[in-house]
Amino acid sequence: MGTLRVAIAQIRGSKDDVTQNKKRMMEMIERACNLQADYLVFPECFLSGIEQMPSADLLSDICAHAKHYSVGVIIGMVESDGEQLYNAAVLIGKDGRIAGSYRKIHLFEYEQSRFSPGRELPVFELPEVRMGIMINHDMEFPEAARILAIRGAQLLVVLSSGTILDAERDTLYLRGRAMENHLFVVVANKVGLEDNQLFAGNSKWIGPTGNIIFACSQNEEVSVQDIDLNEIEQTKGALDYLKNRRPDVYAKEGYQPM
Repeated sequence: MGTLRVAIAQIRGSKDDVTQNKKRMMEMIERACNLQADYLVFPECFLSGIEQMPSADLLSDICAHAKHYSVGVIIGMVESDGEQLYNAAVLIGKDGRIAGSYRKIHLFEYEQSRFSPGRELPVFELPEVRMGIMINHDMEFPEAARILAIRGAQLLVVLSSGTILDAERDTLYLRGRAMENHLFVVVANKVGLEDNQLFAGNSKWIGPTGNIIFACSQNEEVSVQDIDLNEIEQTKGALDYLKNRRPDVYAKEGYQPM
């Protein structure tokens, strides 16, 4: 295990103008390259908003840009599969190829009439890291992060759209998910005013003990932090939560964990 650099693009997107969002993404990919970032994370549904559907050509352009600058990108967007729509995160590798996507499992109230829930929790085997992805409301369910950790995830990337009212609560959830699973957590949150919602910003990098490595402001910001994956094993000690689980007892009580 080694060190990787993860950048967050905490910038405003348009809920209606996919082309403008793409332009901003291109600019941020170039900036992430200048920051020598391995991966760049955008907030929930940044590319498309929740109402739009990006074209295949538009996504291909972003892939080509990621390859040119050798920066992996995690994009929030609407994804379709037949007649089903999903709130998704698409992972583009440094080679410009789509490594896969994660579809949000836990849908919030207003999402349930538009999206279908995802049914898988993939761990992406990347050259630098084993990565799991969650989207906003997913962070409130410990089972999702635990399954990813058991499957070997070292880094949990969260695409978020948390408001000012959610900020303190979301930080508690995220610190808990990191600590109880010995994971690094990187959360990219929306920022600014959209309709009647004021998004909190405060995107952050969290260490495997739940420590906040760095938190962004409440303004537009592009930042990068180094993550030393060796800290995962170094910080477990006697509090190795994964090793000390008791699946036999849980199963006896009617709960079927992995």
